[in-house]
Amino acid sequence: MRLINVETYELEEYYNDSPKYAILSHTWGGCEVTFHDWQMKAEEMAHMEGYDKILRSCKQAQVDGFGYLWCDTNCIDKTSSAELTEAINSMFSWYKNSGVCYAYLADVPPIDANDDDRLRKFRSSRWFTRGWTLQELLAPTALVFFAQDWSMIGSRDKLASEISAVTGIEEIYMGSELPTASIGKRMSWLSNRHTTRVEDLAYCMFGIFDINMPLLYGEGEKAFIRLQEEIIRVSNDQTIFCWTWDDQYVPFDWASILSPSPRTFKDAGSYSQNSWRNESTPYVMTNAGLSISLPVLHLIKEGAGHGPIPGLENLLAVLDVRSNSPNHQVALLFHKKGGNDRFRRSRVLPGPVPIFWNPGLMERSMYIAGSRDRYPLKQIVQKYPEFGVLLTIDSCETLPHSFTVSSPRLESGILSLGPSGEAGYYGRFITIETSKGLNRKDRTGGRMACKIFFGVRVREGSTEWCTNIIGARVAHDSSNSVREPGNPKRTIHDEEVWKSQFPSDKDPMSDWMRMPRFNLVASVHLSASVEVAENSMLAVARIRVAQLNKSTPATAMQKTNEHDWIKGKGNDVQGQNNLVEAEEENNSGLSMILKSWSAQWWE
Repeated sequence: MRLINVETYELEEYYNDSPKYAILSHTWGGCEVTFHDWQMKAEEMAHMEGYDKILRSCKQAQVDGFGYLWCDTNCIDKTSSAELTEAINSMFSWYKNSGVCYAYLADVPPIDANDDDRLRKFRSSRWFTRGWTLQELLAPTALVFFAQDWSMIGSRDKLASEISAVTGIEEIYMGSELPTASIGKRMSWLSNRHTTRVEDLAYCMFGIFDINMPLLYGEGEKAFIRLQEEIIRVSNDQTIFCWTWDDQYVPFDWASILSPSPRTFKDAGSYSQNSWRNESTPYVMTNAGLSISLPVLHLIKEGAGHGPIPGLENLLAVLDVRSNSPNHQVALLFHKKGGNDRFRRSRVLPGPVPIFWNPGLMERSMYIAGSRDRYPLKQIVQKYPEFGVLLTIDSCETLPHSFTVSSPRLESGILSLGPSGEAGYYGRFITIETSKGLNRKDRTGGRMACKIFFGVRVREGSTEWCTNIIGARVAHDSSNSVREPGNPKRTIHDEEVWKSQFPSDKDPMSDWMRMPRFNLVASVHLSASVEVAENSMLAVARIRVAQLNKSTPATAMQKTNEHDWIKGKGNDVQGQNNLVEAEEENNSGLSMILKSWSAQWWE
């Protein structure tokens, strides 16, 4: 490490124990003083733009009681690739170990105390837009800002709220708490910053992620891929996968779970690791892509030819990541790309979607495409509904997703909610049918059909979503569908006031129904909605069909909170919904119909 002696202006080298020093942070101008320039006489450097700020920094260091100063322009011999690599890999620690950092803002005039918004120019400084100054903001223990005439603007501590408003960085992370910020959050801080060399967008983050890498100028955007691969090697923070597809920065045929650009992390600051879990499942980058096991939800589809991308298997993989929505984790959509367990990241859902989380999802081992894989898709969902629901099925082994069908048929996997006759209300009814053996002792097969309502109410600038299970039915004969063969799979339009579907006495985002005779439970959870395109909102519905291990003598179809039956309490708990009486059909011994609605609703 070379330091400038603030009295003699000579460069001195230190390898281990360096003296106390101040450090300069600035944005580069058109004529900076280099290491070789510093060997010239002072009068030869006097005309250079960068010379004066080094002298002023040295004088300020003397005033503050420091004998040495470090500056990135003249203290590094950039003609030596080995020295440059060492300096960039050490730079964060150099700023962190400094006694004080002087941030010189050449584009900010002296503060006018009479100005009503005296910090306006400060907030708009170019210093807040550069890649390298991010670590210079976060690393030092003490940071002081100076205007273009070297008058003091204020310290980082006193200006913390202003800095946070400009950068999006919470005040808590401007100091010792930086390592607690998620990978996605740290990436979001970089997303709006710029560097002269494209590689530097990755290199300037070495210290912020506490990693070391060789420099390969000329590799271009591959540097950012290498950065992510190195982070994965030392961290299990899955927020690194929470980037959002943007056609401006992501190639059309991109397949990797890694992002090609830091610009895609603009919205990743809201994601964090699950604090209630000790650690995520280990994963590793291989020559076949990212090898990882994740809980999965399958999209409801009529067969192999349907889904968001026809002809491909589509699934939502749930990350060990929390979103801002309570009790929600986030999931990404993947398409199978051929071969066993080979998948690619989907652009159909541009970013992570919140998923109501509870234990019990089956995990799937998969290989997700690496950065070199390309996989152009000819058929992409280009138009989204104004309000839509992506339907997923979470079923136990005896009721697999492959036996699930729907009415209306879901060609894209997304259920479009249409407007009702009353302004501000959107909704849709759908019938979900799952088939398989219900009881292996004496009931060799059967089908369960469940009718669900999804709705949106827009009023006073707010959007409210809801879901209700209208009814469920079980039939004995597995060879005949509850929906008879040949019947059209048409949309069911119930002539009723849709606003009655929005309950006031329960959670509008979830519902469930239990059939005790068959130990069968159907439930639905609707996630918080996300914007997937301009003027298009999408929520994810997690529909669960499962058989309980415990039986109950009750003859009623019960509706209560799903948490109870997950924890084995469903037999005894009366929940937020009322008990609904049901009646058995003697001729089948397996079907149950609610008294409150007609069996005609399904076809």
